Amino acid sequence: DVEHWHTAFSTAGLIGPQACCELVMLAGCPCQPYSRNGQRAGISDERDCLGVAVELAKRIRPLVFVVENVIGMLDAEFGTTVKDTLDGLVQVGYTMCVGEHKCRNHGVPQSRERLLVVFTRNDRGDGTAYIPDGVRLRLARSLGERTTCVYPEDVICEPGFWSGKCPLDLQMDISGMRSRERIPGDKSCMAILSARVESPTLMTSSMRTGAYHRLVAVPNDKDPRTLLNGDLRMLHTRHGLQLQTFPPGFALYGNLAMHATQIGNAVPPMLAYDFGQGLRTLLGSVEGVMCWDASSLAKSMTVLTSAISELMSP
Repeated sequence: DVEHWHTAFSTAGLIGPQACCELVMLAGCPCQPYSRNGQRAGISDERDCLGVAVELAKRIRPLVFVVENVIGMLDAEFGTTVKDTLDGLVQVGYTMCVGEHKCRNHGVPQSRERLLVVFTRNDRGDGTAYIPDGVRLRLARSLGERTTCVYPEDVICEPGFWSGKCPLDLQMDISGMRSRERIPGDKSCMAILSARVESPTLMTSSMRTGAYHRLVAVPNDKDPRTLLNGDLRMLHTRHGLQLQTFPPGFALYGNLAMHATQIGNAVPPMLAYDFGQGLRTLLGSVEGVMCWDASSLAKSMTVLTSAISELMSP
């Protein structure tokens, strides 16, 4: 409920004339309603919350508002519904910039693409903070070792994965990968991971046993046309984390199915890092008076956390 969320921010002193800081709001709405691998129900999908996020942004009026989702959100089959929803913020004093970002340009060895729709608050002539016209969020590719992680073999380096005898915990039965009856004959029930080719997009089903889009690795020293049982490599949670560029030792919670969901739904950390650096640069261009009261911010966040906990409780 937009009203309840607005009340939570107001009670915490984060919006209104007495706000202790400027806000940056990020809406990572569920992608299932717009994913090209899903049913594509759009706003008819009960999981869709794009409209709610935009309405909340209208009420809160953050300095910067970002919608992150799949590229499919902008597909023509959704007509003008998505566009009209997003244009609602433009009509109340925001500049909109749409960007499609290839993860491989940010050190992620995948064909995954992400959509970032960035709204920046315009000058209202009242002295409050705003982002000048013409200033856009730009995601620069990071330098150093991060850019060397371009292919799967750069991030998955364990012995036996790409050559030689397959370790026992990676072995799988090829016959178990046959398409099931309800899958059309022209579709495969698995995706291939090769050492020197960017990985297919990791999905929530990529590491699930028996899933239709199971991701499997083919070693360098085997001919894909004459694979035998024991040649294919099974991917585990640790491999998914590596392909998504999570740092070593990153902890996941829940069972294996939950792990697969968390990994498949995640924005790759390297892309997120570059986004954060771009956002930091964008905020450096702010003009007008920036609200900032460090002494009140900690208290405000405590109040907001408590209010959100109440909103999220059953």
